[in-house]
Amino acid sequence: MRETNELVNQACQQIQSLDEFLELGQACLLPILETTEPISVNSSRYQHYVLRVSRISREDAYYLRPINEMLFVHDIAEFDSYKDRFQNLIRELRDSHGNLEDLSQKSRQFADTNLMVKLLYTAVQSIGCILDLSPDSQAARKNFGQRFEDFVKALLSDLGIANDAFTFRVENTSLNVRYNVPIDIIMNTQGALHSSRSHIDTKDTLLSIK
Repeated sequence: MRETNELVNQACQQIQSLDEFLELGQACLLPILETTEPISVNSSRYQHYVLRVSRISREDAYYLRPINEMLFVHDIAEFDSYKDRFQNLIRELRDSHGNLEDLSQKSRQFADTNLMVKLLYTAVQSIGCILDLSPDSQAARKNFGQRFEDFVKALLSDLGIANDAFTFRVENTSLNVRYNVPIDIIMNTQGALHSSRSHIDTKDTLLSIK
């Protein structure tokens, strides 16, 4: 339980890099595989989903989020292998400036399968499952959303894409009122950002992460 509490605390901290996100996902996956059990969801709409259950005692248990078994990686070594291949793919994409023709055959094969989807799905959901064990469910949901934002920002940065998140100031001159509008991510694939806190440049792209 102590290890799980430490992981909950770690999952509540901002993630600074893609490597850190994948390492956290792998660390969270281990106790999910070792200390929880799957329960089938009896629904025709969710044929491949299970609920992971963490039992505290015979009477008490934590019911974690539904997991798509078709996308979830059930082996640490398999996850580690996918992680290495994904990190290599990102390096090649960054070095080639996104030119798919310059990718190695191994990276092309990895990108063309659903293995990358399985890796990222497992990492995200493993972090979510660990946060489900937090006694503060509202804070856990907020932190889960923030970790996903951290992942997207780290991915863009590792790909060499300029990005930032800031609050844009909008002024209503007729009412003499200023509004603060938070922007999840503003990015530019061609170079540096051109926007400021009071001006959005058309060369930049705004993203809302949900």
